Amino acid sequence: MAAYVEHAAYYVNQMDWYLNFFQQVFQMQVQKQRQGADGLREVWLEGGVQLCETTAPALEDGRCAHLCLIVEDLEQAREKGLSLGCTPHGKAPLDSPPRRAVHRDVPGGGRSGSRPAKAGKT
Repeated sequence: MAAYVEHAAYYVNQMDWYLNFFQQVFQMQVQKQRQGADGLREVWLEGGVQLCETTAPALEDGRCAHLCLIVEDLEQAREKGLSLGCTPHGKAPLDSPPRRAVHRDVPGGGRSGSRPAKAGKT
């Protein structure tokens, strides 16, 4: 089964610093951004980097929030993930967006400390 990383998401406590860093050092421009009801921002940069703003003191800058993988056979990846202890993710059918099959919760994760992080997406 072929797969590749589509993007990797990282928690950051200093969003503006990280945006400046990726833009100045790597010339990665913002592709998309949104702000949640909690006021925390998510930013997607060219090159497959997603930054997730956090205020949770337990999360260090640069800790991985999740990996988004593109796979040839989503159902096969889902079944293998479930056999390894992952749980089903989302309510949408596998043939409709978002095309997430399974996830693993990260203990102590979350952007504000109150929401669990989802990692290991396939």
